[in-house]
Amino acid sequence: MKKRMLFLGIMMLVLVSCNNTISVTFNKDEFDTQKAAWQASNVTKYSYVYYSVSDAYPSLYLNVDVSGDEISVKEQGSNKQYTLSPEEYTIDSLFDDIWGLYHEYDGKKTPACDIYEYYDNIEVTYDKSNHIPTKIYAKAQVGNTNFFNNGVDGFSDYHVEVQNFQVK
Repeated sequence: MKKRMLFLGIMMLVLVSCNNTISVTFNKDEFDTQKAAWQASNVTKYSYVYYSVSDAYPSLYLNVDVSGDEISVKEQGSNKQYTLSPEEYTIDSLFDDIWGLYHEYDGKKTPACDIYEYYDNIEVTYDKSNHIPTKIYAKAQVGNTNFFNNGVDGFSDYHVEVQNFQVK
């Protein structure tokens, strides 16, 4: 009976210790201010170079050209049209991505004793005159890998840069 009670006690401690609340470090006030200023500027024609780097996939340089509803995304150094959804590369979409990184994890409970991945720190640098994000970096964390001695493949830091932004 004592062994059973000890076993149940240990299992309760393990289950309670595995279910934590994620707290994401993020400057939401600055994000809200910059996003509102970007939207108020009503810029609908612009271009920039989208740069993304990750451990999970190769670096990506794309020339993004937005003219109202027409969006062109081409691989840098070629005239080849990038085939993924071009609307994902607008400045509005970058703001949506930043919000998604924060909102998806902040204040959420971690899965009880499961391997999980999340971003715990989101750093954004803004161009204060154009009110756009120029660098987005989210630090990836993987929870409970020490408990299970296992890792999660394909999850890495999120790093995107907006370079050479120009209003047309």
